[in-house]
Amino acid sequence: MKSFVFAILFGASSAYAGAVGFELGDQYESVIYSGRTTVYCPARAPEIFYCNAGGLSPGVVSHFVAEGVQADKVRLKAYWQNGRTRSKNHSFSDGRTRSKVNLWINTLFQRPLLAMGANKIEYTLSKSGETVEEGQFLVNVQDGGRRVCDDGYYHAPASLCQSVGGVDYATACNHYFSRARGCE
Repeated sequence: MKSFVFAILFGASSAYAGAVGFELGDQYESVIYSGRTTVYCPARAPEIFYCNAGGLSPGVVSHFVAEGVQADKVRLKAYWQNGRTRSKNHSFSDGRTRSKVNLWINTLFQRPLLAMGANKIEYTLSKSGETVEEGQFLVNVQDGGRRVCDDGYYHAPASLCQSVGGVDYATACNHYFSRARGCE
């Protein structure tokens, strides 16, 4: 699936040992994409799907970085503009988290660190359970509004069309957004 990730990188810095913050920076934009696609299956009437997807530019996940800090764990705590908080713990090695931090994906099993608006992020870096550095930085998420993509179509292979309901919503919309053009 095409990711709506843009190549604009913003720097985040701190007065500590080196740059501290998210690898993708401290300025993000949330956008809702929508559009309509028609799926054609052999020997079936075409089906129309109305698709919606949320995106965060420059990315929905990012490594947390703290250059020059020797640590094995990091705790990130976000203070949202609405007063709520969200915390995440990650393994840390070679100046960054070993895995990317979920900034925006919200599913049954995943919760985002960031929310719309200003997010104050407090971090605690530790090694063998002892705190080696603490600090904070700000991350802003702006509302980029809704963007409507051009209509699309999809000639589905017979293998996807053989189920009772035909092509499902997720398959149709994933295919649509992987080819979406003209999202304005």
